[in-house]
Amino acid sequence: MQKKRPDAIGTHLKDLRTAWQIKNKQHAEARQFIYETWPALDLPGVKANIGKAREMLKRCQAEGDYKTPLKLVLVNVNHAAVLTKRLEVLRKAPDSDDHRTELKALLQLGGELRALEMEAAAWVAKDPMAAK
Repeated sequence: MQKKRPDAIGTHLKDLRTAWQIKNKQHAEARQFIYETWPALDLPGVKANIGKAREMLKRCQAEGDYKTPLKLVLVNVNHAAVLTKRLEVLRKAPDSDDHRTELKALLQLGGELRALEMEAAAWVAKDPMAAK
């Protein structure tokens, strides 16, 4: 691996600072949601806010922000793990209408969460700074 020269490190740091700048109020709201609200949600909260998470991703994309959506990808891994644990509990539980209803809802949420994660990951992969 090639070592970066001090001037290259300074340039990279400047580029990171520029990339991390908040562009406007909507962008600030998106970053706040992705960093503070989204990670703290339980499964019902994730279900209730997945549309908002998608909207916040769109706001980041509109502002050319590749950094904030990385947090969304990382947090979605945790949400998926919680979802998987709950699905396992339901699969082992006695059959009932309530369990089948919850199972169906969680499977749908899993699909939505996966789609959101894939969209965010595809966006993050386009980060021009990642190639540097």
